[in-house]
Amino acid sequence: MPETKRPLKVFLCHAHSDAPAVRALYNRLVKDGVDTWLDKEKLLPGADWEYEIRKAVRESDVVVVCHSKQFNQKGFRQKEVRIALEEADLLPKGEIFIIPARLEECDVLEDLIRWHWVDLFEADGYDNLMRALQARANKVGATLQIHKSWLPGITSPRSKIKESVEEKVVASNRDSSEETANKEKVEREAAEKTAQEKAQRELDKLVKKNERRYKREIFWIDVKGKFDLFLIDLHYRLALLRINFVPIMLLLAMIAIAGVLVFYLYVNIPILIRNQSPTLQPSQLPAEAIATSGAFTAIPTFNSLSFNETLTFNEMHPSMTSTPMGIEIYTVQVGDTLYEIALKFHTTVEAIEKQNNLSYPYLRVGQILQIPVNGVNSLTAIPTSTPMPK
Repeated sequence: MPETKRPLKVFLCHAHSDAPAVRALYNRLVKDGVDTWLDKEKLLPGADWEYEIRKAVRESDVVVVCHSKQFNQKGFRQKEVRIALEEADLLPKGEIFIIPARLEECDVLEDLIRWHWVDLFEADGYDNLMRALQARANKVGATLQIHKSWLPGITSPRSKIKESVEEKVVASNRDSSEETANKEKVEREAAEKTAQEKAQRELDKLVKKNERRYKREIFWIDVKGKFDLFLIDLHYRLALLRINFVPIMLLLAMIAIAGVLVFYLYVNIPILIRNQSPTLQPSQLPAEAIATSGAFTAIPTFNSLSFNETLTFNEMHPSMTSTPMGIEIYTVQVGDTLYEIALKFHTTVEAIEKQNNLSYPYLRVGQILQIPVNGVNSLTAIPTSTPMPK
């Protein structure tokens, strides 16, 4: 009874990111009668996946290592490759066991570079892989469905048409993927450029703000430093002159305060005097007092009236205003003192104080004083608040 041949066992080693492309390769190998081991298909729930993978690698006739740009990264697939290398070292020289297969343009692992790889993205890539699998099947006594296109030197119009269609599909897919990749690249670069410009604007704004703040701080630090140097220099010079710095500063401060106080009194006291001083109307001076005082000419000046207007208002004759001796009425002006008034009227301060009953030597602007003249200092005072009888 003839011996039944078993199918060729192939283990697919790949990165998880290449699962779609490896799944298509798996389906095609299974369709062509290859006993293909793929983790997503062969591992059962609850199985020790590391043990099962080790077992599958050791029992396989061929290990196809599917390379891509993401393959040469950290992952269990690196351990699968090391297990396959250990098994390959046990085989005789020249045996086909590890086949590097590239899914795209990429570098092959350095440990696998001694074996010739197959490019599955090429139009004849799958056929080349199947020819290698057929050679391994013949070596180990396994069975494999044979296609004429796998055999070297045998071609057919049908295979040429198929290859042409596949080439067009692959080229179309490649162009589409390249166009999509270029579009995504342009969008990504535009987004990155916009983000960089925004970040640069924010950075420039922050730099200008900090620069202004630093300039202000440096300015005030410089002012403070110069002032400190001035004080130190002044203190040093005063120390050379053996003058204490603190009393001088206190004296200057007291002088400044006194000056402010004097200015305040100079500005506000005249206003207070004008508000409090009484206004004496012509009708408030009796005719008898005016006639006997001998100071009739002072009344128009105080009341802003002319001499004739005062005479007419009081129904008096000019002869009534002239008296050789008596009291003159004087209105205190800004800056007047008793001493100056006494000199002006050729009298004494004591006589003015006695005549006006002054208990203090201070005067108010607008105040009415009775000035004794010609040595007379005891005349009857002129009333300042009694209204003129009608």
